[in-house]
Order: sequence, then C-alpha cells, then structure tokens
Amino acid sequence: MDDRGKNIRRRVNTPNADQSTTDPLLRQTQTQDENVGLKSLFVTRNRIRWYWAPVFIGLWLILYFTVAIPAFHRLPHPLNIKDEAKYPDRFIAERAEINLQKLVELGPRVVGSEANEKGAITYFHAYVQKLKSEAKDIYEIEADVQIASGSYVHWEMVNMYQNIQNFVIKVGPKNYNGTSYLLVNCHYDSVPSGPGAGDDGAMVAIMLETIRVLSKAEKPLRNPVVFLFNGAEENPLQASHAFITQHKWAKYCKALINLDSAGNGGREILFQSGPNHPWLMKHYRNAIVHPYASTVAEEMFQRHFIPSDTDFRIFRDHGKVPGLDMAHQYNGYVYHTRYDRPEILPRGSLQNTGDNVLAL
Repeated sequence: MDDRGKNIRRRVNTPNADQSTTDPLLRQTQTQDENVGLKSLFVTRNRIRWYWAPVFIGLWLILYFTVAIPAFHRLPHPLNIKDEAKYPDRFIAERAEINLQKLVELGPRVVGSEANEKGAITYFHAYVQKLKSEAKDIYEIEADVQIASGSYVHWEMVNMYQNIQNFVIKVGPKNYNGTSYLLVNCHYDSVPSGPGAGDDGAMVAIMLETIRVLSKAEKPLRNPVVFLFNGAEENPLQASHAFITQHKWAKYCKALINLDSAGNGGREILFQSGPNHPWLMKHYRNAIVHPYASTVAEEMFQRHFIPSDTDFRIFRDHGKVPGLDMAHQYNGYVYHTRYDRPEILPRGSLQNTGDNVLAL
C-alpha cells in the first residue's frame, strides 16, 4: 500500500445514537436530506402540490369570517349627553342623533322645496347662534348663506342651476391672517322619495356636532375649517360647483374631507383620495381613530361600476382641491328610498364617523 493512503481521512456513516459523536459534515447532509423530503411534501417542480389548495382556501375563509366580517360590523360604544362632562373634547353621538331627528322632521328636502330652502336654513341659523353663545373666546365663528346660479358640463351634458343655496360655517382662530383653510363638505338636500336620513342627513348631523366640539375645545385650531352644507347635490352636484367656483372662501380651501352616503349606517369607508397627494393618506393613517379604507372600492367607483357620483369630483375637477372622500354604504338597499329613515341608523355609526371626522 502507498504511504500516502495513510494520510487520507475517510468518512464512514456508522449508525450511532449519539449525534454529538457524528461527523459534522454528515450531520449537515442528513439535515439537508430531511429538508428536501419535507419540501417535496409541499412543492414539486417549484409549484405547490394541488392537494394543498383546499387548505389555503380554508385558511383565507377562516380569516375572512373570524377577522374581516367582525371588524366590518364592529362599532364603537356611542357616547351620550351624560358622558359629556367626563369627555368634554369627545364627539357625542346622542347630540348628533338629535340633530338628525330635527333635520328629518322637516320632511323630504328636495331642491326648491320649502323644507330645503327655508326649513333647513332656519335650523342652521339657530344652531349657529347657539354655537356662538357657547364657543370659547379663542375662536371666530362666521356663517354665510350663498345663493348662486351657474352652469357646467357633467357626464357629457350641460348642467344649469339658478338660485341654489349653500349654508357655510367657518370656524377658526381669532386674528388668523393665513390663506389655508380645510374644507369639510356634505349635502342636506334629499331625493323626493325619502327622508334622506342616511343620504346625507347623518353626515349633516355629524358635521354639526363636530363644529360644536371644536368650538369648545381648549386647544385652538392652526387653520380655519370651512363646513359646507350644500343644498343641491342630488341634481346632481350643483351646489358644490357653486361654492368652489363662486364663494369668497373657496380660493383659500387647500384640502377637502367629503362626506356622503350610499346607504344607512355601518362604518364609513374611505374610497377616494388625492389624486396624487400621498400625504393625505399618511395623515389619514396617523390621525384616524377607526380606519376603514379600500383601494378596490376606489378602482370600482372610478370605473363606474357604481352608477353614482359625489361632490368630490366637482372639488377635484373644478377647484383642483385634493382630499378624502368617505361614505356610508351599509344597508345600501334603502338608498334613495322611503326606507332611508333615522330609526335604522345606529348611534354607533354616528360615533364611528364622528370620531374620525373630529380626529382628521
């Protein structure tokens, strides 16, 4: 035998129960073989084996029914008037509910009707007077009734309007000399067939309660907030066009929160944003209390899967104002019907949206 063979080290896989005495390279080979065997149980030719498909589908169904659906239906505990002393800076759902009831008692608020042109405006005036008497001295509250006429092209047709009304409330710090306002919009008119509790009376009630809380807050606002209660959205979208193209405060509005509804109750969904202003979504993520947003809803809405529209389009196209578009869409079958009543709107929905609007 050649003497060189004496220096050759041979590795022999000898059965041994004690793994610590097994050669390290052999242990590594054994581990790799075990991993390959385990991987082959799930994957073949870089594809997951077909019989695992029901397992993956089952996991997604479990997540959907145990996480997604309960989260969709979960609403915060609504605060009552008696809780106001304990939570002076919180949105009070019961007050918003009272606002909604008073608005609905006017009857269907069709553009041109007495309920829309006189009843709602009278109610808003009385509300503002009460606000001013109770507001902190650090705030300046102004109200304005806009009556306007105009025309524009919408859905490839000329849309003309004459003497439509907007009721506008501006809340801001005293002696403010800047030129940047936040615009919050909803509409108080309704279709002839129903009382419009969800569309859009709930958002009117939420905005009124939000103004009340802001006007009593100890910490002043950095910028004024313009609350636009527009009186002709169902026509469609005429009053928002009148505001953004003709009102004296419109040119100072640099961002928008639009509030509308295609149902009654539930959580409001953020379904449009921007466009091309990612800072809005960052602000939403950081400020929102009960987040609920969907890019799928945005794609569907902008591709006209939903045969409707909101004032967001008018502010975006005619005013170049970026913003967030949020709406209730639960109980969609009552939308624009006589069943759109306040009795089916839970206080939790008012609390959910009110918390979010106030936070934003």
